[in-house]
Amino acid sequence: MISDGSRLPSSGGAFGEKLAIFLSITLVYTGFSAAYLFISLFLLQQKNAPLPEIGIIYLATGGIDILVQTIGGRLSDRLGTKTVMSVGLLGSAAIYFLFILFILTDSPVFLYIATFPILGLFGGLFQLALSSYVSDREKDEMAGGLSQLYVGLNFGFTIGPITGGFVISYLGYSYLFLMGLLTSVAAIFVIMLGVMANPKYAERATETQRLGKTKIFRRKGVFTLLILVFVSWFVISYQAVPLSIFESKFLVLTSIEIGIVLSTNGFLITVFQVPISKLIRVEEKGTLIPIALGSAIMAAGYAIISFSHTFLPMILAIAITTLGEMMIAVPTQVVITLFSKSHNRGQYQGYYFAFSRGGASFSSFAGLLLFSYFLNHAQYAWYIVILIALLAAMAYSILSPTIMREYSAFSKQDLSN
Repeated sequence: MISDGSRLPSSGGAFGEKLAIFLSITLVYTGFSAAYLFISLFLLQQKNAPLPEIGIIYLATGGIDILVQTIGGRLSDRLGTKTVMSVGLLGSAAIYFLFILFILTDSPVFLYIATFPILGLFGGLFQLALSSYVSDREKDEMAGGLSQLYVGLNFGFTIGPITGGFVISYLGYSYLFLMGLLTSVAAIFVIMLGVMANPKYAERATETQRLGKTKIFRRKGVFTLLILVFVSWFVISYQAVPLSIFESKFLVLTSIEIGIVLSTNGFLITVFQVPISKLIRVEEKGTLIPIALGSAIMAAGYAIISFSHTFLPMILAIAITTLGEMMIAVPTQVVITLFSKSHNRGQYQGYYFAFSRGGASFSSFAGLLLFSYFLNHAQYAWYIVILIALLAAMAYSILSPTIMREYSAFSKQDLSN
C-alpha cells in the first residue's frame, strides 16, 4: 500500500461510517445467505429438481461472477464505489421481488435457474465496491477493515441461515425471499445515509498510469496465488450448499438443524476473525504459511464430516473447518490488496472476488454433482475435497517465499516513488 496524499481525509473512517459499513453488509448477507443456502433445498424439496440441475444455478453464478467482478472492479474505480454499491443493492431488491412472484405463481424450475445467478451478480457488485472503499487505507487499517467486513458478512451468515430455517418452517419460502427484499432495501438507506463519499479511484491515476497496463499478472507468483484463491474457496464453500444438501438428503437433518450448523460458522467468524487476523498479520511480510496451515485444518474438519451421521458431530466439524476458513479467507484478500495502488483499488478487489466467488460457485455445482454420482457412498465426495485442501496447503507453502520476495520488492518500489 502507498500513501500518496490522495486518500479521503479520514482513511480509517468515522465511527458512524464504520457502523454503516458493518450494518449494510450484515443486512445484505442476512438475506443473501438464506436465499443462497435454501434455494437448493427449495428446488430439491418443493420442485423435485435433480441435483445436477440445481447445481447449474451455482455454476452459472460463478461464470457470471468471474466476468462481472473483473469488469465491476474497473467500474468501481471509474464510476465511484458508492454508485456501484447502490446499483448492487437496487438490483438485488428487484431479483428478490421476482422470486416472490415466481413462488406465488408456481413458476417452472428454469426461471429460478436463469434468475438466481443475477442475484449473485448484484450481491457481488455491492461487496466488491464496499471492499474497494475499505481497501483505500493504510496497510494496518486496510487489513483490519477487511477483517471487519468479513465479520459483518458472516454475522449476516449467522443470522440468515437460522432465521431462514424458522421462516421456511413456519411461514414458507416466499417469506424467505421477502426477508431478502427487506434487508436489501434497508441496506440502501444505511449506505445512502451513512457513507458520504463516492471516491473514483481511476481519477487519481497519472497519464502514464492510465496508458499503462496492470502489472498484477507480471509479478511472479501473484497469478498463481489467485488460482489458489479459487481452489481455497472451492474448499471453503463445501461448508455451504454441498454441506446443506448432504445434511438434508443423506443425514436427514431438519431445516432448523441445518440452519444451526451453518449459523455456527458465521457466529465463530463474527467472534474470532478479527483476533485471528491480528495474530496472523500477513500484511507485514506477505507470508502464506498461516494460510497453508488453515487449509490443512479445513481438511481435518472435513474428515470428521465424512464419517459423521448425527447433528452434534457436525457442530464440532464445522467449528474446525471455520477455524481453517478464518486463516484463509481474509488473509488471502489482504495479500492480493497489498499489491494494489491508490488508482486501482477496485480493480484488484475485482480480481480477488472473481477468483474467490468463482471457486465458491464451482464448489456448489461440483458438490451437488459428486453427491448425485456417489449416491450410495456420499463420503467419497468429502474425500475428494479433503485431498484438494491438502494439496492447496502444500502449494501455499511452496509459493510463500516467492510472494514474500515480490511484496518486499513492491514495497521498496513504492517507497522510492
